[in-house]
Amino acid sequence: KDFLLSPQKPVWEKLESLYADDEPLDEEPEADEFDDLVDALESNYQRGEEQSSSLIEDTEEIKAQSLRALASAIGKKKALS
Repeated sequence: KDFLLSPQKPVWEKLESLYADDEPLDEEPEADEFDDLVDALESNYQRGEEQSSSLIEDTEEIKAQSLRALASAIGKKKALS
């Protein structure tokens, strides 16, 4: 009868107090670290924009030229930049 009125707690609840971690997982980034992260993201975005602008967008131009001509045109653009 006693075990029905006050059932035992599961084992993991007994051990929880021994292994509880009260420290936060991650610390808040400092202002300098956050600014560096934002700068890196912005420069990466700008680099991606520059690369996408160097692509040929006109599909007719792609269809009309050979792969060799397209590759040399891209090579020339990279050499200029």
